[in-house]
Amino acid sequence: MLAKGKYHFGPITNEDEIVTDTLSEDMKVEHLIVDEFETRIDFLNNGVLPDPRIMIPQIQTMDVFDDDIFICAFMKCGTHWLWEMVQMIVNGKAEYFSKAKECCTMEFHLPDEYSDFQRPRIFNSHFTPKCLPKQAYEKKCKLIIIERNPKDIITSQYHHWKLLFPQIALPWSDFLKSVYTNDRNINSNWFFYRKKWSDFLSSSNNPCLVLRYEDIKQKTLQSLFTLSDFLGYPREETFLKEIQEKCSLDKMRDMEKLRESGTDIINSDQVSKLYRKGAVGDWKNHFTVAQNEQFETLLEKKMNGEQVNFTYEL
Repeated sequence: MLAKGKYHFGPITNEDEIVTDTLSEDMKVEHLIVDEFETRIDFLNNGVLPDPRIMIPQIQTMDVFDDDIFICAFMKCGTHWLWEMVQMIVNGKAEYFSKAKECCTMEFHLPDEYSDFQRPRIFNSHFTPKCLPKQAYEKKCKLIIIERNPKDIITSQYHHWKLLFPQIALPWSDFLKSVYTNDRNINSNWFFYRKKWSDFLSSSNNPCLVLRYEDIKQKTLQSLFTLSDFLGYPREETFLKEIQEKCSLDKMRDMEKLRESGTDIINSDQVSKLYRKGAVGDWKNHFTVAQNEQFETLLEKKMNGEQVNFTYEL
């Protein structure tokens, strides 16, 4: 059970949209949906997350600076990894931030909690474009979007679930079924999330950089050069190699144990354990042949003819 947090969650009303996610025959989870954003009600009741009925409108209307940076990704796409790289590039020091990236995860905080942050502020989020601050678009803030092959995303999500809820036995097949049957227009539905960002990128005039997790993994130094140039902080190769070393999986896993998690929803030890394998192709250790065929059929249907060459193994 999570400890009582600092946020107040108001009563549910008839105007609120509540959905029940059936994870297995014995487990059902209630969610509150606000503007394409879905939150578990038990997290809200514990006060570890802000009430989205208050948070989302405040974020959408919050003041931003034109040098604010937004890292946007579906969950389990390497946000921790990239956020650490970006803050090192921007600050010009290959030193870990005093808190984990959750301190700047927009869905974990109310906007006034960022008032004392040093500029440029480096935010990260799993929001769809609709939930981000309107001023981020008006002021042409820089956006970095991370993509990853969906099979590894699902696999990593499953292990994330087991880490957060070790007391709940959720078979892989039940988890996979819950993913396949999630057809809600929310940020936790990868197909919906990706379409919203694809539509945004095709029409936005914001400076946007799209990176793929597999490319960062395979060509880390080249990706760091790309990042530094995009951000307007060109750095020497020696410095970028130092960042590459500091942001290795093992070093980041060990480092997370030693600093504040940045939020009540997860502690430092749990953040550390989120760095599990970081591998490309781990999905093959989980998907059966039949499950893979089922996913391929679903992917073809949902992508509606869009040709996306995901990298499923290296």
